[in-house]
Amino acid sequence: MKRWQWAGLTVAATLFLSGCEARIFRAETVIHDDGSLERAVYQPADETPDDVQQADLWQQITYSERADHDKFTGPISELPYAAKDKDHPYFAAWGTFASAEKLPRTFVRKTPGKLPDAELRVDYEREDLVLVVEHRWQETLSDIVTLDDMRAAREQLAEVMIPLARKTFQDALGDEYDVTLLVQWIENTGKPWLFELSDVIFENAARHEMPNWDENERFRTAVLEVCARYGLELRDDSGQPLEDEALRRTMQTYVRDVLAKGIRRRDGEPVSDETIEQVLGWLDMAEPGTETEHPTRFEEAGEKAVAELFGGPEAFEDAVKPLATRILGAYSDEILGPDRSFHYVLEMPGDIIETNGTLLSDRRVRWTFTGMQAYPFGHRMACRSLSVQRDLVRELCGADVLDDRAAALRFVNLVQSDDALREALAACVEQRSLQPLSDRLDAESTDGVTRLNESATEALLGLLKPK
Repeated sequence: MKRWQWAGLTVAATLFLSGCEARIFRAETVIHDDGSLERAVYQPADETPDDVQQADLWQQITYSERADHDKFTGPISELPYAAKDKDHPYFAAWGTFASAEKLPRTFVRKTPGKLPDAELRVDYEREDLVLVVEHRWQETLSDIVTLDDMRAAREQLAEVMIPLARKTFQDALGDEYDVTLLVQWIENTGKPWLFELSDVIFENAARHEMPNWDENERFRTAVLEVCARYGLELRDDSGQPLEDEALRRTMQTYVRDVLAKGIRRRDGEPVSDETIEQVLGWLDMAEPGTETEHPTRFEEAGEKAVAELFGGPEAFEDAVKPLATRILGAYSDEILGPDRSFHYVLEMPGDIIETNGTLLSDRRVRWTFTGMQAYPFGHRMACRSLSVQRDLVRELCGADVLDDRAAALRFVNLVQSDDALREALAACVEQRSLQPLSDRLDAESTDGVTRLNESATEALLGLLKPK
């Protein structure tokens, strides 16, 4: 363990910074009216389960070089064949499947410890309403976080990290120093402060608002207000957020003051500026250009503390990683590493009537997102379409009476929850006549029930009769 920086992880998580090359995930799905599907995928081979990379699951598999989304000019199925090697680290495959249940589980994110895996889950329903088939698609990139468990995990993480902080500081500084006040500050101020910041992150993400410092004003304002309550004012006199050098200096001054008050010499003398600067260097908060020889005494003390308290760095990671994952989610490696950049396209039968994606046409929709956008409750891709059986409608009704989305939706609303009406409609199709519906309407007129509005039968007959 070269460096122990318990505060750095939370600050990085708060700002959600990432500047590395993204890992590309693409999928192209076509649903046919009978419920069969075509599926093509392109994603890093090292994040694709081994059993999914078996050739017998697909019509074709291949491996490819990495390409950004904007470099794709055609479908995945046009990629040339190549074997897996260092120049072709991406897995691509395509095939046809009889049902959604037959689709390979192409993305499974393993989590540390005994936590459940995060994954892409498909939920597809096809409902035959005689003259219209409704298709409902939902694909969710899951996460493992819940609010109550996140709060429990951060308490447990504090129980692990605060004793480690105490021992690291005390061992690094030696017996001539007393760090009791610093540890009290961590327990009484730093801990609730970071807990409040984690709540801000969670609340913004739960609203599907990425906790991004530059782009999310509500998130930025909430963080600034939390920091101000704990004595760190990160706004200038006009109320604008501090930036760049002003921000760095303000944070450095605050931490320097905390260290000066929290670390005491047992002989009563104030802690030296040199000692404080060494701590700042360990926390990566030294003046720009300052050269630090490694390992510092704090790094060495941290390694020793980890060995004594946990048995070594591997055991420490085994203790901390599951807790961090329960707090920051299954994709928290994207905080300091590359994003997982998803680009999923779906083609539905008929006309799309509802989706949370970006419409590309009447039948096609696209979703783009990162893994961290699944935090905390998962990222859902949902689409609903209506496929009018036009040949059957024209044969039964003599005209294309369900010729737009409004008419198709009206039909679905009338038929979907009325099994008896659906049975009468099926009889109409069997007889190639609307007479069974007319007979049902006649029966309703003599059943003695007073109706203030037209019945569903009357409304359906009116909808199906040519104008």
